[in-house]
Amino acid sequence: MIPEISLCLENMIRAMDAVVLPAIPEASPRAREQAAIMLASLKVVLTQEAHRFDEIFAGLRLEAALLEHLVDHASDGKGASYRTALAAGRRVAELDVPSQARMEELTLAMRSASDEILRSLSDETTADLPAAARTAVIDYARTQVLRWRVGNLDCGFENNPSALPSLGDVLVGEKSA
Repeated sequence: MIPEISLCLENMIRAMDAVVLPAIPEASPRAREQAAIMLASLKVVLTQEAHRFDEIFAGLRLEAALLEHLVDHASDGKGASYRTALAAGRRVAELDVPSQARMEELTLAMRSASDEILRSLSDETTADLPAAARTAVIDYARTQVLRWRVGNLDCGFENNPSALPSLGDVLVGEKSA
């Protein structure tokens, strides 16, 4: 599991507001001003983060619409490569992709359902759980732990961080699985 960005930002905002800013002496107005600017910037990032995926997707659609009007006027000999980029972008821009909030909602619903099933089984016995289901639970846990480890590399907890794949490789691997 990759740590929720919004949760991390909320924690930073609370720390800045409740601990850091009050600890800066009144006699240091520039330091207080910079801390206040940092706090305000974190609040802006938190607000924008909730819509980041939607913003990227809207940007893709906007760029495709502009390129659609410009591609036939390319005079630098790269018209074919521009048309290829347009075709690829258009294919993605035309997908019926749910919003980030909807994907989070669906993910939470599935996670809750899985948790409820596993909780009910643990109340009885896991002996009735087929081997394939037990393997799926172990694989899920292994993947979540790897995502967490890779997503938290900058915290410095890993003894051998170079032995881990990149976050991009982990996410691409999940997509192809």
